[in-house]
Amino acid sequence: MHIMNPIESYEIEEDITLIVEKAENFGKGIGDAFVRLAEKLENKGESRDCYGLVMKEENRMTYYAAFTELFIGEAKEKKLSTRVIEQGAYFSILLNDWNQNLMHIGPTFDQLLRSERTDTAMPCIEFYRTEKELLCMVKTKLNN
Repeated sequence: MHIMNPIESYEIEEDITLIVEKAENFGKGIGDAFVRLAEKLENKGESRDCYGLVMKEENRMTYYAAFTELFIGEAKEKKLSTRVIEQGAYFSILLNDWNQNLMHIGPTFDQLLRSERTDTAMPCIEFYRTEKELLCMVKTKLNN
């Protein structure tokens, strides 16, 4: 049985604008969405933070591959879609060696979503901190 890291608090100091690409299929199209987005951005070695967003849209789960902008307005200039990660308090669990443990991502979010203090109207956020570290996050409700 996989032992999960503990739930910790994580603070996002200011809104984060992400350039996004919607996965065509929630389960199997995620990798392709990252490839399509990277091709659109024509990255020339610049460093961007990498995210995944999971949200309910039209009564089904939707996944967005996402990268941070290199400069404010980049997405608009390139006519690409955006989503914003709101500032505030989040619950998080660090998943080590995520690329070897893809089957643990869903249960990690399930654990985070069990709290009554979780804002289930907000997206679940995957923050790929490194090639080995994935921070799974969900926003907390205010005043709790």
